Amino acid sequence: LKYLPNVPTLNIRDSNFSPDYLASVYQFEELYQSSSGPKDIDGIISLDTRFVMDMINVLGPIEAVGTKFTKDEVEECACPQIIYELEKYADQPVAFEKSGRKGIIGVLMQQMMAKTFEAPKSTWPNILSTVISSLQKKDLLLYFKDEKSQGAVEKINFAGRLYEFDGDYLHINEANFAGAKSNLYITQEVKQVIKKGKDDNIEKKVTIEYKYPRRGDNCSLERKGGLCLAGIYRDFIRIYVPKGSTLIKSSGTEIAITASEDLDKTVFEGFITVRPQGVAKLTLTYTLPFKLADNSVLPLMIQKQPGTNANGYLINTGGRKLEEFKLSADKTLNLNLK
Repeated sequence: LKYLPNVPTLNIRDSNFSPDYLASVYQFEELYQSSSGPKDIDGIISLDTRFVMDMINVLGPIEAVGTKFTKDEVEECACPQIIYELEKYADQPVAFEKSGRKGIIGVLMQQMMAKTFEAPKSTWPNILSTVISSLQKKDLLLYFKDEKSQGAVEKINFAGRLYEFDGDYLHINEANFAGAKSNLYITQEVKQVIKKGKDDNIEKKVTIEYKYPRRGDNCSLERKGGLCLAGIYRDFIRIYVPKGSTLIKSSGTEIAITASEDLDKTVFEGFITVRPQGVAKLTLTYTLPFKLADNSVLPLMIQKQPGTNANGYLINTGGRKLEEFKLSADKTLNLNLK
């Protein structure tokens, strides 16, 4: 209501708002049961376009509603053809009211499943490898109503849960509160500087740097026939850290960062905008709720947000680089701060 004032109701398409997939699923089910003609279901599978593009790599182009969907780059959007066609179908301005504007997704998924099961046996190792990789990268998330099945996928981290962890913890969760698809073009780097004080307190400085090299599309209401993909990035950001962490200072957000508790974590939340061909930087400094004994390593879990790029991460202490990597999946580290 605060950041999307023109959307006064919670729509089922926005029910994935919680960083924890199980919480989002419960919200989805509540809304689904109030929709017309809900059916009994065994579970819910969520996927993003990266999974579809990876499957196209194995299966080849997929045809649906008279269109051949491919991974080929489209010059108009500097994005894969499948994304361009889906956005045209859903969001391209027309002179009439679109009903079921995202119904094409269901048809596309049916065609992809049919092509998968019709594939020759020689391709199945690649198909299974792609599915497992997508589960690990959180491009594919699973939920089952059967408790044993749900427990199994949670145990192997295929269920999109935010986990409890004995040590330091970081999860950055961002929601693009705009119709445009700015996430296609923005790159992001996360830097952490960890400092151990004389009293054994641990202070952390987290800096998130955004770069938006793409020029902006014409996103005005008067645009004729074009797509609004590269618009202003309106980012509601939540940073999950160990419960009891204390915020010292922050900068870079349009409103002051606030602290609260959610999912048994402390969460720092704020709002930033990044314009096309622009940059932005968010910084926050906080202390962890525990001390580190001498000669002890600092355990750290970093959980990836589903559907995001493999953003770059850099961890320093005392001017010394501890780790540098792309976060393609959840990662656990043991950091020596000496």
